[in-house]
Amino acid sequence: MFVSAHCGIVAKQMSSASSLLPTLPVRTTGMCVRWAISLSFVSLAFACKRSLSPVNETALVPKATLQDQAWPNDPELTGVSGVSVRTQREIWIAPERTGNLVRVTNDNDTWGKFTPFPIVGLPSVPQTEGRKYPPDVESLAFLNKQQVLLGTEARSIRDQDPIYIARIRDKDVVVEDQLMFDYKTFKTQARINQGIEGLCVVENTVVAASEMVDTRHGQREALIGVISLDTREFYPHRVLLRSTTGKLSAISCRSDNERIVVHGIERHFGVIRLVRFSLPKRGLGETVPAVLVHDLAAHFNGESHNFEGLSWVSKDTLLSVTDNFYGRRTGSTLAYLIHLPTPQVITQ
Repeated sequence: MFVSAHCGIVAKQMSSASSLLPTLPVRTTGMCVRWAISLSFVSLAFACKRSLSPVNETALVPKATLQDQAWPNDPELTGVSGVSVRTQREIWIAPERTGNLVRVTNDNDTWGKFTPFPIVGLPSVPQTEGRKYPPDVESLAFLNKQQVLLGTEARSIRDQDPIYIARIRDKDVVVEDQLMFDYKTFKTQARINQGIEGLCVVENTVVAASEMVDTRHGQREALIGVISLDTREFYPHRVLLRSTTGKLSAISCRSDNERIVVHGIERHFGVIRLVRFSLPKRGLGETVPAVLVHDLAAHFNGESHNFEGLSWVSKDTLLSVTDNFYGRRTGSTLAYLIHLPTPQVITQ
């Protein structure tokens, strides 16, 4: 047994963060070597962690580490586009075109049980072909332990995208209500197959990130909606993107007094950036810059990984998953733990 000089050996701690991704099939990335050692009925997983240096903003975050594991090659895990942590032993994911949500549960410190929950009552919407059928589910976020938000997109040009409020039952998920992401407030329309890629909830406020990018004055801007659950008011905001091609594919958020601190993934082919910005909980729309936290693409030596879904699992760790479908299955769904130093300071 040997380890490359480029890698450190890091035994997974069974803490609140790392226990979310216990022993699973492991994979090799670049020079990193991964393996698992089984002792009686207990498996200890070892993973290489590589420090990722931020690009041009080294003062913001000194170091971060990225840890990955492959999930089983299960048809239910095809095209995963969203993830949300319900409890320390339960993750929910959204494969975009299966008509299901999937509950991923931890049994004896191993993620190995994937249970599909059909989505009931998802309305049919107009599509480009002139037909009506249910939209693709692109994102999810828990409102509480029993209700979940579902972000959608459709194959049509449209003024609004519904964000469905659904209730988890014993064997399915039933749609009960909806919010609306209103593109008219941005004086634009949603394009075909570009919809609500990211959702997160802070207190009684929903943050929704569209995949749409608007270009004004030579600057690429992501469209973000803040929605009050009390009044259903929609507050449009814009986020100045950092790359020439990237779009927001996932967000996760936390409260900071009167503002919401949002971490997001800005990605395209060859672009995988963890960014951060803050928004007001109420009030008129703002245009805010995305602050670079880390250039995650540096971890992959030119490999393209489609990060979709982002959820806090502890005070300093984010969980993200990859979409393994681009015209065809491109491999296993990968789950990543992104460990960040604390505290995270917003610099705008």
